[in-house]
Amino acid sequence: MSKQPEKIISFDVYSGSELFMGVADAELPSIEFMSETLSGAGIAGELDSPTIGHTSNMSVKIKFRTATKHALELSAPKRHELTFRASTQARALSNGAALTTFPQKVMVAGTPKSVGLGKYESGKMQDVPVELACDYLKMWLDNKPVVEIDKFNMIHKVGETDYLQQVRKDLGREG
Repeated sequence: MSKQPEKIISFDVYSGSELFMGVADAELPSIEFMSETLSGAGIAGELDSPTIGHTSNMSVKIKFRTATKHALELSAPKRHELTFRASTQARALSNGAALTTFPQKVMVAGTPKSVGLGKYESGKMQDVPVELACDYLKMWLDNKPVVEIDKFNMIHKVGETDYLQQVRKDLGREG
């Protein structure tokens, strides 16, 4: 069935895959490739050359509505694993544009860059910001993996293709 995604209906934040973390907004990591500018003999000018499978810093930002035990536990100077689960509204194009849903899931792992305590304002949300520097990212759409980046294990998959597999082989990490 062909679907036209429209919007996120709702999402939850979990520590690992079990513990509900609280009400929040989340800004998921951006994937930006490391690059160098090439110039010199054999090229007419300059060209930014992205490095295969190597990404710049990635971070996830979460803003909890109020301070919670679970939100503040993310200030522990250790690696944390978070899972975001969302329900996406879509139009089922082959079924008269009927509304349907499908799941999104994002797993990230990383260490804290910053954890704020928010603000106190009567009748307002406290807005407790948390930012983790991510070394791992994996996303599924409709239960199918679409991207996986594992910086320490040199994995950069898009769909079924691991763009660093040959690099690991070149380095003698795979047979």
